[in-house]
Amino acid sequence: MSIPMNSKTIEALELSRLLDIVGRYAVSPLGRRAFDEFSRDPLFDAAGGAQEALAEVSEAMDWLREAETHVGRRDERPLPRFDGVRDVRDALTRMEVEGAVLEGVDIQALVELLEKCSETSSRLKQIASTHPRLGGFTEDLGDFRALLK
Repeated sequence: MSIPMNSKTIEALELSRLLDIVGRYAVSPLGRRAFDEFSRDPLFDAAGGAQEALAEVSEAMDWLREAETHVGRRDERPLPRFDGVRDVRDALTRMEVEGAVLEGVDIQALVELLEKCSETSSRLKQIASTHPRLGGFTEDLGDFRALLK
């Protein structure tokens, strides 16, 4: 259950305007869906959860600023992009059925997703010493490079 905010607080924070701005950055269908779910109830159950989320956002913003200053350097790979990631949940559900067959487009979408996961995990591991909160997300991401070869 979220901590309720009165309308004056929501208005003072310009919450709807802030959500509109943040929503522009949800570039994939999955990102858009996750943002839409969050924006329906953007509050946290406790102040600690909100503080941790703000710390993660702050770390991510620092990483983005650093990446902008390193654009074009050979030793710095670009940030992972998610705008081409397709929703593979239906394909994963079909894979649970013994003897099920996936179409080529589903297999391609799964391979692309695994590539993005591996790329993101690798990139986050590189920055884990300077951005520990972001680096911690690698615990939830698999390394699929061997599978993709």
